[in-house]
Amino acid sequence: MLPKKNNKLTKTLIGLGEYLISFVAIYFIVRLTLNNWYQIQGQITSIKFGALLASLIAFILSLFIQGVAWFYLHKKIGKKVRFFELLYAYYASNIVRYIPGNIWSYLMRLRKNKKLGVSESETLYLSLIEIIFFLISSWIVFILSIFFWTEPLVFSNKYTVLFIVSILFIIFAIFSPRIVKWYIKKYMHGHNISFAFIKLPWHNLIKIFLIYFIYWAIAGLGLYFSLLSIYYLTPTLLIVIFGINAVAWLIGFVSFITPSGIGAREPALIFFLVSYIPTSIAGAISIISRLIMVISEIVILFLVKLITVILYDKKNEKK
Repeated sequence: MLPKKNNKLTKTLIGLGEYLISFVAIYFIVRLTLNNWYQIQGQITSIKFGALLASLIAFILSLFIQGVAWFYLHKKIGKKVRFFELLYAYYASNIVRYIPGNIWSYLMRLRKNKKLGVSESETLYLSLIEIIFFLISSWIVFILSIFFWTEPLVFSNKYTVLFIVSILFIIFAIFSPRIVKWYIKKYMHGHNISFAFIKLPWHNLIKIFLIYFIYWAIAGLGLYFSLLSIYYLTPTLLIVIFGINAVAWLIGFVSFITPSGIGAREPALIFFLVSYIPTSIAGAISIISRLIMVISEIVILFLVKLITVILYDKKNEKK
């Protein structure tokens, strides 16, 4: 074992490293915000700030639902963690994904979860399960929305169903429990790992899917309200917007070379939105919605941190 002084020094250096990574993430967020704002400044003549506020609230609420799903996953494998502490660790890790490389967010998540008593293998397993739910639920939401499109969609031939089903089977195959165990063993090479924590029965999986469907509905509302801030679109197209938002996220996610899907989500959003709105408006909306999403992530991070300090720090002081 290392001497106590060395342990303290190591922990201090790691802590400073975490703050440094967070500041780097903030730098990329600020740069993204400024660059995008300059792009859309000349395209917008008037903005409905009430709709923007509604969009911000919807995105914040969707992030909260996302955090609830993450907590529920921990609960279902028997991990006793404080709700807001886990949420803060989760949102703080997610902010880091704006740094190019995409691995920083998961490395931060592994470290922060370890402080909460969740092992690396458990965090890795839950992260993979989360990815499965996001991928499959976003794809299903998009496919269901196709039935509500009033304009012809690119995917309109007889092979669409076969394509959809094959994609779902591929996702299930890649992330089946046996394959997930192989991922974890590869990552945790040389460690003695118990897989007793992998115990998610079907009725729990269905509940988690429902949580993610609620997430996509509220996130879709966020996109719809951001659209209403500069352009009117009838509420009858809400389900279509839900699907567009979900598939744009999916395309952004599979674009591993871009931080947080930036540069992939926006063109995808424009591609699908132009069926209903002018291209220039679609371009502006893709940027506005991204900016609101970034702001909502920062807001919920600070709100959860504030609640964590109020709830848990005061309890510790009383003890």
